[in-house]
Amino acid sequence: MRRLSFILLQLFVCASLGAQDVIDLTGSWDFAVGDSAVYNDFVLLPGTMASNGKGEQTGRLWYQRSIYVPAGWKERHVSLVLEHPSAETFVKVNGKEVGSSQNRFTAHKYDISKFLIFGERNRIEVSTPSTKGNWQGISGRVELRAQPLDLYIERVKLTPHPFQGVLQIDLQLAGRINYLASEVVEVLMQRVDVDSAAIMSRYFTLNNRQLRLLMPFDNEVAIWDEFHPHLYRIGITAGNDYYETTFGMNETTMDSHQPVLNGHHIFLRGVVKDNEFPQTGCPPTDVSWWLDTFRSCKERGLNLMRFKGYCPPEAAFRAADRLGFYLQPDIPAAKGDETNRVIEAYIHHPSFLLLGAEYFPDSIRPAIQSIPTSGMDNDSLRLNYYKHEIEASLLSDDNAGFELQDFNEVSRLPAKQFHLFCSSVVPLVRFPKTHFTAADTLRLPVEVYNAMNGDISPIRAAYYITNERQQVLAGGEISKKGIPLGKHVELGTITVPFNSIPGPQKLALTVTLGNKIANRWEFTVTR
Repeated sequence: MRRLSFILLQLFVCASLGAQDVIDLTGSWDFAVGDSAVYNDFVLLPGTMASNGKGEQTGRLWYQRSIYVPAGWKERHVSLVLEHPSAETFVKVNGKEVGSSQNRFTAHKYDISKFLIFGERNRIEVSTPSTKGNWQGISGRVELRAQPLDLYIERVKLTPHPFQGVLQIDLQLAGRINYLASEVVEVLMQRVDVDSAAIMSRYFTLNNRQLRLLMPFDNEVAIWDEFHPHLYRIGITAGNDYYETTFGMNETTMDSHQPVLNGHHIFLRGVVKDNEFPQTGCPPTDVSWWLDTFRSCKERGLNLMRFKGYCPPEAAFRAADRLGFYLQPDIPAAKGDETNRVIEAYIHHPSFLLLGAEYFPDSIRPAIQSIPTSGMDNDSLRLNYYKHEIEASLLSDDNAGFELQDFNEVSRLPAKQFHLFCSSVVPLVRFPKTHFTAADTLRLPVEVYNAMNGDISPIRAAYYITNERQQVLAGGEISKKGIPLGKHVELGTITVPFNSIPGPQKLALTVTLGNKIANRWEFTVTR
């Protein structure tokens, strides 16, 4: 990733010299609590009351810092960026009111160009109202950004069309320039983490402040999904300004209640992450934390996280993009403007699959079964509870997936055992009961849940029955055929009379697909 970024930046060197610069404002800030600011303390930003050891505060919070702004920034458009404040912010620069922002889930960005004294120190003051809980503060990036004053990139929206081999770029420009015909926009793209990837380059005439550009791919498009998280890096230059980010080529639609990604039905195996973060007081803004979290989910066969009642910071989207993991922010229904801001800020991330269910009309709302917390003290009982509920969902015709209601509980359960019944491919049987007698004959139709990104080539399906000493008492091949994408793929029937198996004893049935896929069920046989 770093090498690729270096390559693109080398290509931009002429345009980016003196273009968008950044002054990092992280570190110590003067701090006060009350109706007015009497600065007699300090905090570290980014940070919260929890991370600064302040506890919950009941008054208005005030932050102040003095920073030198270079004289060379006089001909720049300068913005103050607060990535993730806990509440509405109010900003003053050198004692003059700049404005306020109520964004809950996207960055607060202020144009402070006309309030600065260039070549001198400037006093920046931020205040927030009191909020409940220990998420009080500002997390993520805290910085000043400078862009060319005459012409700068204000907004970029990326819309991939993978099957047309085109990336649509909606570009909004700003600045004081009135004549644009002599300028051009340059777009560069390259695959991420592929050393031999060619750089795709195109020039477009800049003749309007709002442009729609169609950037064709020079070769076959690498699709993004949970199995193939291929990413591209894009760099856009306009005049002396530039913009750089990553994106994925995917296309999401709906087929009745079933999401369709890149032309294939996808089946969602989700978990809910609440908005409680006891150690930090707020969602972490470092990518490494989210990488660990999503890896934990994928180890347990999950492919979606829902953020109930909130939207995670950009670091979560970046981590999910890299791993091939789907995200569902969930914005309160009353926050229509906030919804638009979230879409605008994060829609270029391919992991952004769904937005809170209340925003989908009934005709296209994914039918996702909710599986609540069991509240059991014993991990073995919890595991069996989730096995029963998840398999019932995989066997159902009525939903496009399931959603577990407590990430913290699920993450404590053993990944290897959880993965047996929660994965992209799961063998399934419908036990009529779990207690049998020697007079019974076990007859179980076997089917497969296949949520891969396509059909599976012919594969051997087999079964075996073992006792508690791991002795094999019965077994054999079920089938050897291909498995199409979807639910309810029938493989065959297991038939085992119990009159030859002495009881009483506890037994286990294991069904395998090839050498790596298996599922297991326990039952008993009595005399």
